Amino acid sequence: MVARPIHRFGAADRLFHGAEAATADHLRPGMAALFGVAGEASRAMRDASWTLPPATALADLGDVGEDTTAAAALILARNARPFLCAGPVPAGAALLAAARGQEAAGTGVVLISPRLDALAPAGASLAIGTHDLLPARDVARWTGAGGLIVTADAIEEEGAVTVTTALARLGLRRALVLFDLGVIDTGHAAGADAVNVGGLTPAGLAAVLSGLRAGCEVAVLAICGLAPRRDPRGHSERLAAQVVAALA
Repeated sequence: MVARPIHRFGAADRLFHGAEAATADHLRPGMAALFGVAGEASRAMRDASWTLPPATALADLGDVGEDTTAAAALILARNARPFLCAGPVPAGAALLAAARGQEAAGTGVVLISPRLDALAPAGASLAIGTHDLLPARDVARWTGAGGLIVTADAIEEEGAVTVTTALARLGLRRALVLFDLGVIDTGHAAGADAVNVGGLTPAGLAAVLSGLRAGCEVAVLAICGLAPRRDPRGHSERLAAQVVAALA
């Protein structure tokens, strides 16, 4: 592979590795369409993708500004799959909320985050990567709405089967996924907007991605909570790029 400099916070001069440059008008049904919120997080994540094998069947629409729901609506109207690149958690939650009404039966929300309050549960919802000890009101709110919880410890101990089993119990064949970088243990990836001691390891994240690929189709993906300046090693944006490459 030809070496390329990784600038992380410089001007955006590239798209996600292997992606084709496109506008919404060029999208094909089923294609994953990556778009970002303008800022250094999306630039750092695209930079990190150049350390990975090229992604296939992925279009990169560049950064669209703050109106992520409007961009997602254009993508969904073409039967493509919106992938939000390194946005804030509220923007990811808004994207999933906008997509919920357009999806058929068998579709539900998958929240990969240590925070159950990042999304409002509704029906078939799966939370992955939380801690064993959570506020009782948050657990009751999530499970009372019909959701399931798979903790970080369960993932580390049992692997991908915990995810596929939970998806099957919920009857999910398509998933609207919010991936919060804060779910990763801070010792492995410090570039998140919150500290998490006891979170998922990179191996645990790989098990989650494997379980999702085996158990359902990802219809929407929102990568959220990336704060690359907190991680001088750049591990966090590389993990975020791996999530896109794995699920696209």
